Amino acid sequence: MYKEIKVAALIAAAGSGERFGAGQPKQFIDIGGAPMLFRTASVFDAHPAIDEIYVVAGAGQLELTQRILSDVHKFKNAIVGGRTRQDSVLRGLEAMSLSGNDIVLIHDAARPGVTETVIDANIATAYEKGAAVACVPVKDTIYHVSESEGAAILTDAPPRDSLYAVQTPQGFRYGLIREAHAAAAREGYAATDDGMLAKRSGEEVWITPGDYGNIKITTQHDLPDDIRVGIGFDVHAFAQNRKLILGGVEIPFEKGLMGHSDADVLTHALMDAMLGALSLGDIGQFFPDTDLAFKGISSMALLACVKSKIENAGYRVKNVDTVILAERPKLSPHRETIRNRIAGALDIPSHQVGVKATTTEGLGFTGREEGIGAQAVIQLIRN
Repeated sequence: MYKEIKVAALIAAAGSGERFGAGQPKQFIDIGGAPMLFRTASVFDAHPAIDEIYVVAGAGQLELTQRILSDVHKFKNAIVGGRTRQDSVLRGLEAMSLSGNDIVLIHDAARPGVTETVIDANIATAYEKGAAVACVPVKDTIYHVSESEGAAILTDAPPRDSLYAVQTPQGFRYGLIREAHAAAAREGYAATDDGMLAKRSGEEVWITPGDYGNIKITTQHDLPDDIRVGIGFDVHAFAQNRKLILGGVEIPFEKGLMGHSDADVLTHALMDAMLGALSLGDIGQFFPDTDLAFKGISSMALLACVKSKIENAGYRVKNVDTVILAERPKLSPHRETIRNRIAGALDIPSHQVGVKATTTEGLGFTGREEGIGAQAVIQLIRN
């Protein structure tokens, strides 16, 4: 694509992440099953125009960084960073094997939401113009404020259509940005981003389209939701001299359901969905029908145990949808009671619980009134 030059990414990952408050640098925290640094580097690794990836890491983090990036094919080298981001980027630039007209994209490890489209635009403009910064238009009104008697007061509100929020990547001709950083270091000048240093050196800095999803993860509130989905299904045959329990609610009927516990088929499906969402197995593993401790036990007590397992794994229930398959009894009069019972057991509002009942039009074992089936779908979200 850019055959006459080399295009490299320099990922800044030397920060301590103190504001994030996770007990470790945020670039190493897990996002959806992989460290944030790996997710960020993987986007550049997959981009066809990127030839090499360099990473600036904190002191004492080189080995961990190299291990995390061992499967990133274009990863070239990790360099120990400096006291500030600006110091770290300069060290990274000095360690790169690039020529003056090659392109380097400087990117924050804490922006794993970067996209191929954003990278495309940044490379193209840096190649043509020399200096490019990904930005998005500001959506909020911005105030200039001043201090007066210990409080901030409004002094001005600049026109919003002239304001942009700066992101990374920021792409440059390698010689241009290396000299801009070196000059700032010699003169003791500090900037908050690389584009400012290029501008200070007399270069025109061009804006390229960023993405509102390309946010910098600074606090834990910035993390994308880690959502898991599970599905559960269960059936129980009818039996005489048994209570019919569905969703923890006793339903008046001539028969109940056969089972080792109270045979609450709806709650069993719900528990299997919860366990399945986190790949923890099924209720048979945790509550086997060979264990007398569970003989006749309320399935709502078992649900409390499953809920505890989910919470111990760092998740909570977001919403539930269920279907009960039965010809009889008629369940619509009990639907709200079941819904509220499940919501209470899961500590979620009732509007986040769906309970539906349907027949199978006389087909199958439920159609022959031999028993009841239930299905459940659940969404879990990381706390």
